[in-house]
Amino acid sequence: MSTAVAIQKLKKELKKELKQELIQEFVVPLLRGIKDPEGEYRSEFVKRILKAEKENPKYRFDSNTFLKILS
Repeated sequence: MSTAVAIQKLKKELKKELKQELIQEFVVPLLRGIKDPEGEYRSEFVKRILKAEKENPKYRFDSNTFLKILS
């Protein structure tokens, strides 16, 4: 068997292995509907945070003023 043929066989085997690994890591969990082990956020909380993120900030902090507030 020549080197070129051996390389081609290795490439095919790697592609096959990578496809199987991708399926195992990404597709199977999606199909199973696996949830986050730490739980999920309530939809009301997510909506409230996204709404607040769009608003202008009420306060601006730099490191000094933030540390003063904490102490």
